Amino acid sequence: MDNKTRLMWDSAHKKNTGTFAVLALFLGGLGVHRFYLGGDGWWMGFVYLGMTLLSVGLLWPVTGLMALIELILCKSIVAKRNDQEFTKWMLQRELMETAP
Repeated sequence: MDNKTRLMWDSAHKKNTGTFAVLALFLGGLGVHRFYLGGDGWWMGFVYLGMTLLSVGLLWPVTGLMALIELILCKSIVAKRNDQEFTKWMLQRELMETAP
């Protein structure tokens, strides 16, 4: 892998830590920050949203606290997601190049 390939992927697919942090801060109780991430973690957005809506807002402090914890850990969460998605992209690219 060369730097040009990584830069090409970053410009098209990389998720921004700042955007994730702002969404977690203001809309985290509804799980919007998890929907933004996509990848393998988007389903957690439904957990947040379901807990808040099904409890008629009574569990909003719980989901808000969960989002606050993710806000503190946002740099590592976003970096992990970006690395996972880049690896998937590289594997797909290699498979397409080796296909007959």
